[in-house]
Amino acid sequence: MKPARSRRIRWALVAGIAVQIWSGALLAQPDWPVVSEIVFSGNATTRPATMLHELVIRPGDRADPAQVERSRQALLDLGLFRAVEVAQEPAEGGVRLRFTVREKWYVLPVPIVQGNSGGQFGYGGQLRWYDIAGLNQTLNLEIVKSKYNEPDRSGQINYQSSYTAPLLGGSRFGLTGALGHTSQDSIDPAGQPYGEVLDNASLLGNYALSPGPPSRGWNVGGGLTWLRDATSGPYAPPSPGDATALTGAVVYNRLRELVYSEEGRSFGLNMQIAREGIASAYNFSNLSANYREDWPVGHTQYQEAELRAAVGAYFGGAPGRVHNAYTLGGTRQLLGYSSESVEGDYSHYLAGTFLRPVGWNWLRAMAIVEAGSAYVQPKHFGDRPTYASVGIGVRIRISWLVNVELQAGIAYPLVDGNRPRLFAGSV
Repeated sequence: MKPARSRRIRWALVAGIAVQIWSGALLAQPDWPVVSEIVFSGNATTRPATMLHELVIRPGDRADPAQVERSRQALLDLGLFRAVEVAQEPAEGGVRLRFTVREKWYVLPVPIVQGNSGGQFGYGGQLRWYDIAGLNQTLNLEIVKSKYNEPDRSGQINYQSSYTAPLLGGSRFGLTGALGHTSQDSIDPAGQPYGEVLDNASLLGNYALSPGPPSRGWNVGGGLTWLRDATSGPYAPPSPGDATALTGAVVYNRLRELVYSEEGRSFGLNMQIAREGIASAYNFSNLSANYREDWPVGHTQYQEAELRAAVGAYFGGAPGRVHNAYTLGGTRQLLGYSSESVEGDYSHYLAGTFLRPVGWNWLRAMAIVEAGSAYVQPKHFGDRPTYASVGIGVRIRISWLVNVELQAGIAYPLVDGNRPRLFAGSV
């Protein structure tokens, strides 16, 4: 046999052996048992079908520990449970996965009290009802009566309601509807009073795009929003009329719920466009975007850093009206400034927060740095400063209630301000 041919044969044998080894490595899988059944415990309200819809593992799959844990986390990410545990039990043909949950309180009446040093105060109440009929659907009802010491209004009573069904009939389609009615005591530029009624209604559909748990990943939606501004009284300006806007949204959510903190990121883009003559008396466009990212810091559990950013732009609108579509200041954005102290149709905001547990996991000390502003027109960008404030305080996470986190502290304005301001409210 010639040497060259001998070498080719040896290399062919080596290659064949390597292919066999590689194929065997690919085909070999851990001997995980088959999931023969999935059951739930502790769910007095939430339906099994609602929870099963979020799982990434199904009967007949192998009990891959990574997929089991991903399914447990998906249930926790719903925000409906204080805790979720999973166990494997022997069963005919494999194992039974048992997910044990601790449900939160789903009906929450909330009193509302508002006020500031500028003479504004308000009171009312809100009813939040989560997980209606065990389907992860939500109803919000709110009524607030307010008094103002402002040049364009003196009083207001506001009613708002919304209903959200994120997933209909076990599909990846959802629906959200909202209604609002505001009766306002307005004041014209000459100081003369008149009545104004603001109504709104919207109906939006959405679809979960990403594979896996439908409540996480990419989601797109669209629908219609209707607005009415009607005036009355001898000094009332002409009513602007109705506007119907095409509404769209793109949302990305990969925030992981960790009971007392979060980890991951989310993003939202929203759009409203109305055109005169198409079920609208005037043109307007409203575009906004928001971003959030949370990540753990160090080795202390529930210690994290949080980044939030938002931008918005409003174009057009009812003629003869000051819109001020975006406001900063108060208990959520620019904590060092009073409520609605920065207003305009174009806005930007950025905040960084550090949170660390103090004694208990539900109580965390916070330090925040934030900056932002709003402008009447884009060309006025340099006419108003970018406001900034720093603050310290505490956040309280009430784990047995859905979406309830409170914060309180003191913040100091760094631009156009000379004294600290106490703040308290929901996050």
